[in-house]
Amino acid sequence: MRLGTIMMALALVGLAGCIGGERRLVDRTEQGLDADGLDGLVLDVGAGALEVVGDPTVERVEVTVELATNLYGIGDDEAARDALGVRLEPAGEDATLVVQLDGAPDGYYADVFVRLPARMTVAGIDGSGDTSVSDVAGLDLEDGSGELVIARVAGPIHLIDDSGDILAEAIDGDVRVEDGSGDLRLTDVHGEVAIEDGSGDIDVGAVTGDVVVDDDSGDVVLLGIAGSVTIRDGSGDITVETAGALTIERDDSGLVTEL
Repeated sequence: MRLGTIMMALALVGLAGCIGGERRLVDRTEQGLDADGLDGLVLDVGAGALEVVGDPTVERVEVTVELATNLYGIGDDEAARDALGVRLEPAGEDATLVVQLDGAPDGYYADVFVRLPARMTVAGIDGSGDTSVSDVAGLDLEDGSGELVIARVAGPIHLIDDSGDILAEAIDGDVRVEDGSGDLRLTDVHGEVAIEDGSGDIDVGAVTGDVVVDDDSGDVVLLGIAGSVTIRDGSGDITVETAGALTIERDDSGLVTEL
């Protein structure tokens, strides 16, 4: 009995050594595509980080995909490599990028890094993992989970986000956000803003157009809105400072402060 207990403990220690640790790079894949005649990038990526950066000095779409894991053991690496699929190709006026890990062993993910001309728009679906998009001409993204950071977009953005915080700034166009849960911070928008939010705090500032907020729960803070403000709120405090006009169509609970 004592020997069996010792052997079981050793086995558990060995298993724990295979379960988690620092990020380990398994493989790297690079692809490129001439962007001449292409207006946008349409992407479909799964689990892993996504970073998209626009660059006014390039005329190619450059993609790097890193297959990674936090597992110590290398026994499933080959199966994960075989499961990874990366496809970058033109489709009419857009480029399409598909990154798949169908059938991969548990614990593996694909981090995707994209550089493309700043004149191009970005649209598509992102599964899970943190996402950042900057210096592009427009954005229409459906995001599963993870933090979402957006900066310097020279056009409208539309976000559908299940969970995770959202930070967006320097948007030269209208903004529409449909957010499940997580905090939302939006600043420096040259356009109108429409937000449908499930839960989490909302902080919006420096908007040149109208702002409409439909919020189930969480505090709402609006600062420096040049246009009119319309709020439908379930629960949480509301603070509005410097707005063209304020209409609160519904406020179930919480303090309302207008400065």
